[in-house]
Amino acid sequence: VDYFKGIMRTIFTFVLPIAFATTFPAQALRGDLDPRLLFVGVGLAGLALLATHRFWNYALQRYSGASS
Repeated sequence: VDYFKGIMRTIFTFVLPIAFATTFPAQALRGDLDPRLLFVGVGLAGLALLATHRFWNYALQRYSGASS
């Protein structure tokens, strides 16, 4: 994430968390991770889990079967 600057860094971290997902574990293992980012990571993971759970339940309620 440190490679990107400005709006691209924001996009790759929060909108399309590609850079965040790939560099976050490596920085944590090296010990270079800002402790505040740990809370951001846990929060984003929790939000993603909640969103996918709600979408899964929404899809299950509207599922009618693939065959007749």
